[in-house]
Amino acid sequence: MELGRRLLRRPRPYADESLAGYIIRLTEANYYCSPHWILQMSGLRSRGIYANVFNKEKDDLSGLSHICEVEESRLWSMAFPVVNLSKIKSLNTVKGFGQVISTIALTNNQAKVCPICLKESPYSRQIWDLSVVTACPFHDCLLIHRCPECHLQIKGSRPSVAKCQCQFDWRELHPRALKSERVALSRHIYKLCQIMGLPSGNSPDVSPANPVSQLSLNSLVNLLNALLRLCHLLAIREQVFPVGAYLDLRSDSLGYFDRVFALFTNWPDEFGRLVERYEVYLGYGNPNWYITNGFYRGMVEFFQFVFLLFDQDSWGFMRELFEDYFFQFLSKNSIKELQISFKKPFEYCLISSSVGEQASLKERLANFFLKEGFTLAKLLATSKTEIYDETIFFRIPYLPDLLALKM
Repeated sequence: MELGRRLLRRPRPYADESLAGYIIRLTEANYYCSPHWILQMSGLRSRGIYANVFNKEKDDLSGLSHICEVEESRLWSMAFPVVNLSKIKSLNTVKGFGQVISTIALTNNQAKVCPICLKESPYSRQIWDLSVVTACPFHDCLLIHRCPECHLQIKGSRPSVAKCQCQFDWRELHPRALKSERVALSRHIYKLCQIMGLPSGNSPDVSPANPVSQLSLNSLVNLLNALLRLCHLLAIREQVFPVGAYLDLRSDSLGYFDRVFALFTNWPDEFGRLVERYEVYLGYGNPNWYITNGFYRGMVEFFQFVFLLFDQDSWGFMRELFEDYFFQFLSKNSIKELQISFKKPFEYCLISSSVGEQASLKERLANFFLKEGFTLAKLLATSKTEIYDETIFFRIPYLPDLLALKM
């Protein structure tokens, strides 16, 4: 790049524009055939699966700042700068909307656009890069991630902001209005990211009494992904998604997040129905199944899976909810006593309790193990569990090993 060279046309970025989208807009404004030319002039690498993720250790935005005459700090605010980079995908984090979020929160290998937003102002909004944003709360319509003409995915790095490579202009689309429940999640995310000017719309805000209203953006995204994993269980999936819906987390999750978020609409009733449906699923077609160890084992394994799935501290409301359902399951199936056995150095210990003494049992566990945060959920998730007659037995590992365990 020549030191004094600048782009002939240098439009200013919008307040909520993504950096990757701004590079596309610079490409169009200067009649280049590909964003590659802007990247080459700026000394930047080609973008990977997350087009708007930039790494301060590898990406120098001073060149781009020079050729478009936009402050470097402003350019960084339009991107998702890397905070932590790891070989383990779930540990990768970036900064966005004033928060540290996992890259799981970002849409990879594709982009999403609102045709009506593009018609009003043709630029890519940064919030469209979030995987959980699937609708536009300004226009109550679905974001598109494939061209309706050629059916190819919309890429995060492309020659035009509003036109496909097949030359179809997405601004010509007239998307149908969505029902309020399909827009509720995106509206909530816009508020979390402090996007101003939302219309009153037909989608009510999440109630302050609803526990998800207190979650950060990162905690909410991780929770919704955990719920999608729960939906891999056949009986759960059939209740949450339409009959015949195919759930594959290896592909994009568009259209999935809003459905699992809707489970919180009537908190906590929907989750109770999921548990009941799973019980029916395990006992279906076998009138004697409810009195066999096979049914008990299936339900205990279900609760073990759930407790491991929702083990984050910020999701304590989910853990407490399923603990209550677990005790309801025991009482409903005539399990009256609970016994916990474990080994300490030179000692074998046994704790017995009535199933109806749930609150006192939690207190006894915490006091006995002298371990803050040792919950019934952790006990169930880490024990070998068996049911005989009217008693459920927990055989937990050697005590020092158990206390050192981090879930």
